[in-house]
Amino acid sequence: MQIDFHHAVTYVIARAAEFNHQEAEIIAYSAQYVDDATSSGLVQFYLGDIDKPQLGPTYTRISSAHKMLDYRNNNALANSRVWLPFHFLPSNDGYQQDNTWQAGEPFLPRLICRPNSPIAQLMVKSCIQSLNNVDSSNLNSIAYRKTLSRLGISMHVYADTWAHQDFAGVAHQFNELSDIKSVDSDLDDEHVKNRTSGWWNKLKSKVAGDFMPLGHGPALTYPDLPFLTWTYQRPEKWRSYSRNLPVSSEGYITRNNAELFIDAAQHMYTAMSAFRQGNSAVDLTEPKQMPDEYTEKIRASFLEYTNTKASERHKEWERQINNNYFPFNMAGDKLHYDPEEKQWKSAILKGERVSNLGSPLNTIWHASKKVLSGLLPEAIQLEYNVAYRYPDDNAFLESQWKLFHDALMEHRYSVCHDIFPKFNICAS
Repeated sequence: MQIDFHHAVTYVIARAAEFNHQEAEIIAYSAQYVDDATSSGLVQFYLGDIDKPQLGPTYTRISSAHKMLDYRNNNALANSRVWLPFHFLPSNDGYQQDNTWQAGEPFLPRLICRPNSPIAQLMVKSCIQSLNNVDSSNLNSIAYRKTLSRLGISMHVYADTWAHQDFAGVAHQFNELSDIKSVDSDLDDEHVKNRTSGWWNKLKSKVAGDFMPLGHGPALTYPDLPFLTWTYQRPEKWRSYSRNLPVSSEGYITRNNAELFIDAAQHMYTAMSAFRQGNSAVDLTEPKQMPDEYTEKIRASFLEYTNTKASERHKEWERQINNNYFPFNMAGDKLHYDPEEKQWKSAILKGERVSNLGSPLNTIWHASKKVLSGLLPEAIQLEYNVAYRYPDDNAFLESQWKLFHDALMEHRYSVCHDIFPKFNICAS
């Protein structure tokens, strides 16, 4: 899924679940920021004057996504600490918790992402349990704002189990598809399939797509477009694993993204309603029906906004939300998210910067690093040795950017080290 769903639709569902604007905004921003938190490593602060900086506090964050030019063009994307806990949650092949994998059995099927799997349900319940001893009536509470961020992160992963179903978040031939095409749509298939430009990008895409197909890389953006019904053929060797989707006798699988996304929205509504009630025992196999006026308007918007550019669809969603199209009143509030602005980050990591804490920032070298980061995004960390001025009021500790990254670490630890082992899955 892309920004139109992870940010705007998540916000609408949160409002349907009776979160107020401030709460829903944190949830929705966090859900989308999972795709935009691409930097990891040490954040170094300095104290005092920029000309004579003094050693200040530090903070280490993790990334929940990788920078990429195309779905298939970076070997570093094969990172189980990013793809599995944040984007392609393993399903344990549909087995319940007591049917655990044993050494010697095929392991790949356990890693296939499936909608609302037992692992996904445990992830949601673990998030709700993090509300224990948290005052959810106080939005100024650091603990509550962090937990709202964790809810947004969990909703990103939960929603992706519908969009990313039938794929695995590892580099494996299972993910290879053939004869991908849209159905009953004006989508220009050739345009979508050839969006990468330049011989180097095409070569990298070719190598990664043919020899190390990762996630839904070979399917490009087809799983993410809410308006699209599309088909593909999976090699006969792996066809039996596509059992959650209609498969023809010729091995063609059909996906109606709008209906899949509506099903995801209903389950997210159930999960967020349970979160508001602190009900970690919620039955996620039977989704609570979202009010019809929400469901129908969400479905209509899925089918109406047919631009293949996620940013353009997102603008339409934001316009509708801010113009009170949905059954809640914005009352002067505005919803906005810009991946380039990264409002939470820029609000707290700002001001003059120095390199290596003490030496002036060499603008030529800094500019060169920016260029290199576009070519080798995982090898160049622009902020790794860059210091920021620490806020005089110590506001960093209460900033939503830090609380999001705290929640990101909690989520990954919970999924990889608490939930996966319950199913005898070691993938972290």
